[in-house]
Amino acid sequence: AALARVYADLGRPEEAFVILSRLVQAGPISAAIALDRGTLARRLGRFTLAMECYDAALSLDPDLANAWTGKANLLHEHGNYAEALHCHDHAIARQPDNVEVICNRTATLSRLGRLEEALAESNRALKIAPDDPDAWTTRGCTLVQMEDLEQAMRCFDQALRINPRHRPAFANRASTLATLGKHQEALELFEAALSLAQAYPSELAALHTKKGMLKLMLGDWKGWEDYEH
Repeated sequence: AALARVYADLGRPEEAFVILSRLVQAGPISAAIALDRGTLARRLGRFTLAMECYDAALSLDPDLANAWTGKANLLHEHGNYAEALHCHDHAIARQPDNVEVICNRTATLSRLGRLEEALAESNRALKIAPDDPDAWTTRGCTLVQMEDLEQAMRCFDQALRINPRHRPAFANRASTLATLGKHQEALELFEAALSLAQAYPSELAALHTKKGMLKLMLGDWKGWEDYEH
């Protein structure tokens, strides 16, 4: 399991996943290994398998907050926001001051249109961890939903001041620039986000799609190459 984590940290998730799958074949596994396998499957864009892994982890340890969080994030990514919020609530009941959990719940509340609740949650995350780039990025995304784009950009900028290689801040800043009509700046940021997301296939797909759509909107037919990635 430790070797699998090393491969994952090196940006080699496929190899890490193979190692953990061999452990599964060898016999009973712990909730932690099931969770790690689910995290890798999600990173590789394998929705059904990731869900099976998270459920396996929770069947072994129903109080494993990270498994509730992983399942919630997976459901969120596939548009199952009500179910995702239910899982976030389980996670936050177990780790009420965990900033990552609060940020994840904030994002789902935003998608459900519960924007005032989402903004309050993002403010709570920043009160706990004012230098957390995820907290700033999540607040920015909520403000985008509230159509306060200028304030959202300030949040993304703050996230990048804290961590100049923060993938979500790059991606969301690029999307917001495109909405503001700053198309060339947006394309440059999409390129930067793509370079940072090479080891995350599901993120790459979303970024290529957004970049391709922007190019097509600008009349650059090479955008189809990104759109069809």
